[in-house]
Amino acid sequence: MTGLSLVWDAGRDLPAAPIEEHAGRTVTWEAWRRTPSTTHIQSVCEQADCLYVGSGWMTVGTVHPLDGDTIERTVRRRTRSGRQYGVVDDAPAYPLRTLFAFACARCHHVTAYEMAAADRFEPVSLDQGVLF
Repeated sequence: MTGLSLVWDAGRDLPAAPIEEHAGRTVTWEAWRRTPSTTHIQSVCEQADCLYVGSGWMTVGTVHPLDGDTIERTVRRRTRSGRQYGVVDDAPAYPLRTLFAFACARCHHVTAYEMAAADRFEPVSLDQGVLF
């Protein structure tokens, strides 16, 4: 992601991406945007010396499969007589993971989560506290 036009409250440019890869796979990030004011996202900074309460920044990342990754699928076919049967084959894998990153508007601390289920998020290690 290059050419971002958003700017931090403190006047600094937003980072290009929280992490470039996750679990050995490339991550593509959307542009940073303000967190909605009505959301399930916690609006308190996790940094003990900040504890800012308010709208921050967020971005969504897509984790792509490795080259050559496939998924097994069953293709339904019919015989000439009309009987159905299934043929199992491999198809190219498609992105299955979604990451969410949140940044504090005051101290710029970034936290990231992986969507583990429709209603559950797992923390993702960024190996760095603040990215800039």
